[in-house]
Amino acid sequence: STPPPSVPPAAPAVVPPVIPPAPFVAQPSPVALAVSTVFNRTLQIGVSGEDIRRLQELLNSDPETLVAVSGVGSPGNETDFFGNLTRRAVGKFQLKYSVIVSEEDNGYGIVGPRTRTKLVEVFSGQTALVPIPESQTASVAILQAELRQLLEQLAILLQTQLRSLTGQ
Repeated sequence: STPPPSVPPAAPAVVPPVIPPAPFVAQPSPVALAVSTVFNRTLQIGVSGEDIRRLQELLNSDPETLVAVSGVGSPGNETDFFGNLTRRAVGKFQLKYSVIVSEEDNGYGIVGPRTRTKLVEVFSGQTALVPIPESQTASVAILQAELRQLLEQLAILLQTQLRSLTGQ
């Protein structure tokens, strides 16, 4: 009987932090379902466009992320300008859905890639896939190859142990 092949020690597993679910998750309203959740650029203070109006409509569909209660930015009075009211509403959304953890975080009130992904997930009722940057795809491929290799080694070890237990 030959000894089992040696297996290199595995790197310690990295466990992602557990983020508690929001206490109230917005259910897509008829307005939210009618409004596109697709945003193709970073949205922040000073930016104008119809995508800002869509963003405000989505935020206003959840009582916890209203742009304003009345007047400019309030439900039915959305604008195409990203000002301080929109920034604050985006920040409430980010905090509610754990996109950021505090108002001091970089990105507070800015609709960047992570916030855009969460907007799609929350308001479309579907889980959005976060795209992997091209710079990381090579690393992912290498890790997948290493994982396949480790699984093959594990299978050999298990077969060897099974044979020794069954006397074959």
